[in-house]
Amino acid sequence: PFTAGDFAASWAVEHAVHHLDLRLDDPPAPTALRLARATVDALLSVPTPPTWDDTRAVLIGAGRLPAADDGPHPDELPALG
Repeated sequence: PFTAGDFAASWAVEHAVHHLDLRLDDPPAPTALRLARATVDALLSVPTPPTWDDTRAVLIGAGRLPAADDGPHPDELPALG
């Protein structure tokens, strides 16, 4: 079943992604950004590189930036649809 916690987590991930769409100069809450990255990593066969900051990982994982040579296989991206 989809719990209230699941709903809150999915909303936080969606908020972080759309916040980055609109306000790259003013990042979303760090906890929402970390949760969005953790979600991207969980959906990939290989997690995003630890050298990437959370913003880059989420933007690439959401398809807002092109896949990078040092990241997950491009066929798995975007991880968030």
